[in-house]
This record gives sequence, C-alpha cells and structure tokens, in this order.
Amino acid sequence: DGVAFVDSEGIIREVNQKACDFLECNREDLVGVPLIEQPFYSGEDREDFLERAERVFQGESVPSTTYEVETKEGEKRHIEMNNSIIKKDDDFKGLVLIARDVTERKKSEKKLRESERRYRELFESTNVGIVVHGSEGEIISVNPAAEDVLGLEEKELKEKSLDYWRGKLYRENGEPMNVSDFPVSKVYDSKQPDEETVVGFSLPKGKETKWYITSAVPHFNDKGEIVRVTTFFKDITERKKASERLEMAMSAGEIVFWDWDMVEDKLNFDERWEEMIGYDIDELGEDRSIWKDLIHPEDIKMVEKELERYLKGETRIYETISRMKTKDGKWRYFLDAGKVVEWDENDNPKRFIGILRDVTDQMKAEERKNFLHTLLKQDLGSKSQTIRGYLQLLEEELDLPEKHREYLKKAKKASGEADEILGLAKKLEEVEKTEWVGEKNIVKVLEQVLDDISNFVERKGVEIEKPHPEKIGKVKGDYSLNMFLSQILLSRIQLSQCDTIRIDVRERKEDILLKIEDNGKKLPEDIKNLFIGESYTGETTGVGGVRYYMLREIARHNNANIEVKDSDIGGVRFDVHLKKTE
Repeated sequence: DGVAFVDSEGIIREVNQKACDFLECNREDLVGVPLIEQPFYSGEDREDFLERAERVFQGESVPSTTYEVETKEGEKRHIEMNNSIIKKDDDFKGLVLIARDVTERKKSEKKLRESERRYRELFESTNVGIVVHGSEGEIISVNPAAEDVLGLEEKELKEKSLDYWRGKLYRENGEPMNVSDFPVSKVYDSKQPDEETVVGFSLPKGKETKWYITSAVPHFNDKGEIVRVTTFFKDITERKKASERLEMAMSAGEIVFWDWDMVEDKLNFDERWEEMIGYDIDELGEDRSIWKDLIHPEDIKMVEKELERYLKGETRIYETISRMKTKDGKWRYFLDAGKVVEWDENDNPKRFIGILRDVTDQMKAEERKNFLHTLLKQDLGSKSQTIRGYLQLLEEELDLPEKHREYLKKAKKASGEADEILGLAKKLEEVEKTEWVGEKNIVKVLEQVLDDISNFVERKGVEIEKPHPEKIGKVKGDYSLNMFLSQILLSRIQLSQCDTIRIDVRERKEDILLKIEDNGKKLPEDIKNLFIGESYTGETTGVGGVRYYMLREIARHNNANIEVKDSDIGGVRFDVHLKKTE
C-alpha cells in the first residue's frame, strides 16, 4: 500500500516509496506540497476528494472510496483510498492516507460485467432454447426461446417437475418417449453429456408437435456432484417436415437416390429406379459406363463438363438436366444433382451421392412457354407493326368522312394497346431471366418513378399525395421494382380514370408496407383474384388483365406480396408487402 502522512495544515509531510511508485513520481514531488494542490486528481474525482478531505480535517469519519488518478506520465489508474485520523490529547494532528492500487481489479470487474452482459444478451436473444436445471432437476432459469419451445412462461416452468413432461414427449420415429429417456433425465442418471437427441413436444395443447435437437450438459462441484444441468433446444421442425416430404416424394416414385463409389467406379441406385427407367437393377449392373450409355448423345458432353466443373470446385453442387432412354425406347428428361460426401487422406473424392428426378413434364411445359414467347415477340409483333403501318397510310392518303376517321382512330388505339401488351410481355420475360439480387431504398425508387412519369401525370391532371416519411429501411429487390411501381401508377391512371393517387410507406417489424390507392374505378373480382394466386386466363384483357398479371409476377420475382382492396377514397388500394433487408 502507498502511505502518506498529512499534517493538520494539509501539507504532505512524508510518503513511502510505494506511493511514489503508484504515481510514477519522486518523493520531492509530493513532500511539502499541500494536499489540495496535488495534480493527480481531475474533474469530479478532484472535487469529491477535496470535499471528503475537508470533512476529515473537521474530525468526521469518512469511509474509503475509489478514485481515478493520473500519474505523472499520464497513465490513468484506480486508487482505493482509506484514511486514519491522528490525534494527541483530542487535538487533531493530521491523518494517514493509505492508498491501494486496484486498477487490475477494476479491469477484471469491468471484464466480468461485460462478460455477464454479453452472456445475458446471448441468453435472452438467441433462438436456441436454454433451460438451466438445479441439482435436483428443478428449473432455475429459462430464456425466452425456451418458453416458446415448452409453451409456458418461466414462472410456470419453475413450478413443474420432470414428471410433468410425461406423455408430452416423442421420439424421432413418432413413438412416445419416457421421461427417463429425456436428455436432462439421462444426464442426472449417467453424469455424462447427452448430445443431439431428437425430441418432439406436443405443447401447448391443440397445436402441432414441434421437433427439436436437444442436448444436455452437466456441471459439477469440487466433489464431482452435479450442481446444475443446462439443456439446449434447437428447432428442427421445418427440417424434419422437409425430410418427411422428401421421403414421401421418394416413396411415391418421384425421386431416385444414387450412390457412386468413385474408387471402384461403381454406381448404385435404389429400387425406385426400376419404375422410372423400366430396367431391372440387375440388368444394368453397377458399372457407371452402362449408366452413361443411357444418356442422349447430344447431352453426354454437357453432363461430363458439369461434373468436371463441380469436381474442380467451380460450382457448389453438381446439377444437370439431360435426356435418358427408358427400356421402351422413349427419351425422358431427368434432373440429376449431387455432391461429394467423402474424401481420402489426399483430399481425393471417394463417395458421391445424389438424386434423379423425372422432369419431362416440366421441360415440355417450358418448351411450350418458350415457343409462345417466340411467337409473341416475333410473329405477333411483326403483324401488329404491319397493321399500324397500313392504318397510318389510310389516315394520310384517304379523305375519310369524320365518322370513318373516328373508326380509324379507335383501330390505331387498339393497335397501339396491342403493341403495349407485347412490350409488357417482353419486359416480364426479361425480369424472369434476371437473377434476383440486391437491395433498394424504396423511398428513392418512388421518387425516381414519380419523376419519370411526372409529365404524364400532369397531362392527365392527377394529384399524387405522398404522406410517407423521407427515411425508411431498405428492401430486397432488383431493378424491376422501378418498373413494378411505374406500371401500378400508369395502369391506374390510364384504366381507372382517377384524379387522386395516395402513396404511403410504413416500416413494420416484419416487412415494409407500401400502400397505393386511388379514387378511380374499382377492379372486377376476376382481376382481384389474380393477386391471390389464380391462373391468368386472358379473359380480363379488356380491363388491363395483362398489366395486372405482369404486376403480380414482378412482385413475386422480388419476393413481395400484393393485397388488393377497395380504397377508402373510392377506388382501389394495393397493399404491397416488401421484404426488409437483414
């Protein structure tokens, strides 16, 4: 400890070497200098120190306290200060100051507080359920995620014994699980950790069973006795459902599993392969070259190239669609996908597993779609341009009566609308081909769109109201968001005969809600039904069916959802739910 003697006048009369070491100064810097003139205290600490010193000199007993001092070299240190009054015949003669350097202790306390804070934040915010049990199995701590898992609040859970879970637990295969086989129970019995046991919970009553990977870890005292057990629950409900769906699909004959021994170059298929290809497994054997012989000659190079790219690490998984010949001589399309799951000591691939799925129907549908797109873009586009050309010649070269000119005007308008529909279809095709990436500032997108169509809006005499905030979070989306918003506005202005459009954007916890409403004509039910997933039949073309169908598809492309409602101001309201970026 550093020790200093201060006389009744407040002058430091003596210090030990430790006090000098604390403050990185010499004895001469301290001795003979009034206590209140010492430069080592600053700010609030200095004021507090002087106030306490005055109380001491008045004979008052003052408890110890801690100050931050600055050494002569400028280093900040924490000093715990105690004092002892010296009297002779009840006369105050001075005091002894005892200073202890507690800098390292303060640092340790700060680290401990920070560690506890981080632990508490992790405990409270993680989506992994955590339950801490005491030495007798009682629950002593539960995080919010565990409350969701177990369907009860922490207070209720603390009142439950392990026996409460009887009849509420299930094994991975769906059979009831005994409480004694529950991971936390097994830990108390074996004193060994229990890792990654799949457990189903039928809590609370009336809701579906949830599935969790559950682990339990014991904590011991010096005598080797369990003092607590921490249990972790990770939700795998969706993963288990997906696994069950996959098994159902495979059982239904839709998917075939294959396993390639790359060392022996042998390929094994499960029994569903017989149903798809028509051959018995014994007919084909395990030689991979026989399987390659089934692939269409025009596809084999592509298949080998994609396999080579995957093995070189250029793609995350191996995936191809190729034609294969069935036993009855027909060519069918198969999606083939897989990945290496085992390597040797030299990092050479040893085992490759994957699936085959018959996608013939999907490929034929895609071929039809591509054919229709080509017909739409080339043949119909060319015909529409020819018609417009002839209509233009009629208008310029013939002296038609006013009545006939009105017919000609309507014909030109219809031709223009046909060109516009073709243009929209082409834009939609471009959007569908675009890989979806990026994020957008939806307010900036809105401002850009409104600027782009401002002349048209002014010409039509439409008032745009924008009560939305200037700043708002970003949304997931690509360049087609601009097209999406402009088409909503243009469609309503052109088709609804509105004179007011109101745009509002609100950031919510789960998404960003964009509202666009007008006071024009309401939408027919068949148009509204487009936005709840019904197929587009083309019957709504007269009221903008193609436009609204395109809006729905661009929204889906951007992972957005549209709700169509009647507007409070007389027309239609579009509620567009946009996904927020992380």
